[in-house]
Amino acid sequence: MYVKDDFSIYIIYDCVLQDMITFEEELCRIASYYINKSEVLIDPTSNTQSRPAPVIDRLEVIDDLLNLESQF
Repeated sequence: MYVKDDFSIYIIYDCVLQDMITFEEELCRIASYYINKSEVLIDPTSNTQSRPAPVIDRLEVIDDLLNLESQF
């Protein structure tokens, strides 16, 4: 059952929204932990960059995690 307000807009309760935000932050922390643990950095002397560049695309990992969680 869904709840609508006076303008026929679905209501999302504050606690559910906060749970979603907390869950997304937890997924980001878990992903960051494993990325940092397994990441291999590019050698800065082999290119023109002044610092090493990360190899893993963090946004893609987060997107994959959120998609897999929504399918679960």
